[in-house]
Amino acid sequence: MSIDSSRYEELSKIADKANEFLHEHECPEFEIIGINWDEDESQWVVSYYSDYSNHEFINVWVATTERGYRLAGHSFEPIEVKF
Repeated sequence: MSIDSSRYEELSKIADKANEFLHEHECPEFEIIGINWDEDESQWVVSYYSDYSNHEFINVWVATTERGYRLAGHSFEPIEVKF
């Protein structure tokens, strides 16, 4: 499955906003493992994983706004992704 350029740009902006959380909390060792739409919250959730932290997972919720995106929350627990 390929991602068209407009979708790639949107996902890139969502990831950039979620990465702001990692930079603010000094978590550079985490890598993105997925970006999914959370139906229950009507927000994007960006999932990260690390072998080198006290927490293996960080999930960062990103909400859409009229001006773009905003950080909407986070969790240090793994989440179940539904396809």
